[in-house]
Amino acid sequence: MRITDSVIVLVITFASYVMAVNEIAQLSLANLVSIETLDDISVNWKVTDAAKYEEGRIILTPKSIIVSAQDESFEYGSLWSTKSPVSLESFTTELTIRSIGSVGYTDAGISLFIIDANNDVSDESNFGGPFLFKGLQVLLNHDRELGPVIRVYLNDGSKKLNIESDFIGAYKNEYQGATVPMTIKVAYSNNFFKITCDNKLLFVSDQINLDKLISNEIRIGITAQSRKKLDLHEQFEVLRLITYDDVTKEMKEDEDETLFAKHDQYLAQRIPIGDKFREQEARLISKLQDSKDVGGDSISKELSLIKDSMAILLEEVKLVDQTVIRQQIFTLGKSIERLSINFGQLQNQYDEVNRKLDEISNVFKKQFNLLDNYDSSLRAFDKVLRTQLKSADNLDNKISDLVTRYKNDDYNSNNNGVDEDFFTKLKSILYIILLPIKK
Repeated sequence: MRITDSVIVLVITFASYVMAVNEIAQLSLANLVSIETLDDISVNWKVTDAAKYEEGRIILTPKSIIVSAQDESFEYGSLWSTKSPVSLESFTTELTIRSIGSVGYTDAGISLFIIDANNDVSDESNFGGPFLFKGLQVLLNHDRELGPVIRVYLNDGSKKLNIESDFIGAYKNEYQGATVPMTIKVAYSNNFFKITCDNKLLFVSDQINLDKLISNEIRIGITAQSRKKLDLHEQFEVLRLITYDDVTKEMKEDEDETLFAKHDQYLAQRIPIGDKFREQEARLISKLQDSKDVGGDSISKELSLIKDSMAILLEEVKLVDQTVIRQQIFTLGKSIERLSINFGQLQNQYDEVNRKLDEISNVFKKQFNLLDNYDSSLRAFDKVLRTQLKSADNLDNKISDLVTRYKNDDYNSNNNGVDEDFFTKLKSILYIILLPIKK
């Protein structure tokens, strides 16, 4: 028996080890504090342009010591992986970065690229990276129209990316001048695709196939650009980059996260139907929360909201690209799933309440029956008591009559020797016997 238990423990341990999420060294910069120079990472990474290492971080766009006030040129810096596993069907990439320096529109930006390893990355016109690629770009910059924003792009390599219009998601984020670094996470596995920033959801879909975009090995890049002028300079720093060979547990979890707010002015004009849909979705989620408290009366309202949202979605098909539609269908599906779960829980609670009410009702019925029996017993006892009292009164009257008759009967008095004292004693004895009943 002990041998069997030991074997089971070993099997479980081995299975846990096999199924564990492991770091991919070729695509990670997990411990920058332990290196001394950029040469220490040159086996797996190519560092370009102005990027340099300093005190546990890689500065992609370091501030120049001397620069002319009239200098309108840019400086660039990038990190590109040079090796990748033979196949990588699932992964999670976590990038921790920071921006210090100028705030506002600076014409600067930093990007995370996850692209096909065969793509040419010599072009630096897209914030230090290429416009033509196959894969994913997550761009962080301060746009003239959108303000500080995170944008997500997918490109199939058939054309150069249009930064202004080809994004599949744009989310407001006040990243400039923040003292705390931010962490962007990207996870992918079998059409499941999810992006978060500081554990807040940016984008999620189960309809995106990166395998078709990245047919070869994966290449990861972090690129940045900034004006050299000190009043516009933005220093982008890489503090940590780690890639795992599967989707991490926290990225798999169905989190009740809130999408970053879209820019109210510009994006609402560009995708009015989309904003209306998201407003309906927010109302639906709010109603779902309320339904937990008010009971089943609100279920029809939630179903009505779903119907309205679907109608809006059908209208949106005519206005936006397929990727956005997929994203919103996925989000709506999640809302419907939550509604079903809440409705099921509400139904169970309703059944439980009914069961308890039935139990309480049965207890009350038993109590009522007991009270009815007790009342009947009291009425019967009262009847018996009244009968006894009446009998006692009749007996008292008879004794009184008997005493009176014997008082007036000279024969009884003279010949039998029965005096009045005898009858008085007899009456007293009867009173004592009947006293409890008479009271």
